[in-house]
Amino acid sequence: DGLVKKLLHDVKAYMHKNNFYRGQKVSYNGQISFLNVGRRCWASVVLDPGIKEGIRLNTVGFLKNIDRLREYGIPPKRGIILAGDPGTGKTIVCKALMSEAEGVTCINTSAYAIGKGEYISELYEIAQDLSPSLVFIEDIDYFGQERLESYRGNPPFLALLAEMDGIKEKSAIVTIATSNCFEKSDKALS
Repeated sequence: DGLVKKLLHDVKAYMHKNNFYRGQKVSYNGQISFLNVGRRCWASVVLDPGIKEGIRLNTVGFLKNIDRLREYGIPPKRGIILAGDPGTGKTIVCKALMSEAEGVTCINTSAYAIGKGEYISELYEIAQDLSPSLVFIEDIDYFGQERLESYRGNPPFLALLAEMDGIKEKSAIVTIATSNCFEKSDKALS
């Protein structure tokens, strides 16, 4: 009995470690599929150098230093919002981050695909299983608007807040969201 349990444990650990999605660029819209995002170098991103470095340090750099950050008691999760008018380069920044994120699982999704709270839980369960992970949520303002203005019970938004900063601890996941209407975002999100 003990030998069978150990064998099952070892098989699960092997499968977890050798998951072929780990370290890949994928899309999740209810199903996982591989992404072909091409290469985008940071030199092609037109931004203030200090802002570029801040984005890199708080995403890919954060995940590269996760063990050291844990030693100092820094929570092993992070999130940023790239905000601006359409066409200002938010998607290009995401592509540059994906290009730099060697060995990091990059999961892209769109707020339009998020219809139920269970979707968010599944997304972050996948991100945790394949961590370290960057989770990209495009157009988060689609469902992350100020609750006082639009609150009718928004299960996807509440699920996102719970996954990003809830009781169940997540580790080595950075969420990168884009928004065209940052000023309308809920305070808990921004």
